[in-house]
Amino acid sequence: MPLFDFRCAECDHDFEELVGSRSSDDAVECPSCGKEGTSERQLSAFAVSGDSSPRGGGARPSGPCGSACGCHPH
Repeated sequence: MPLFDFRCAECDHDFEELVGSRSSDDAVECPSCGKEGTSERQLSAFAVSGDSSPRGGGARPSGPCGSACGCHPH
């Protein structure tokens, strides 16, 4: 189930909601004020990381042989 960000137009409360097979036209209840149908789906910011290595070191400098083999001290 995707998780969406919402903002209630009635009380300006921001919240997240798991949305299953509902269409985007279905009303979502605000957990703060309880109003249904006043919440609007917001654009979500996705976290993006430039590091794809499993150890989290980022780009590694290449050694004397031209590859990141580890033969050159960092």
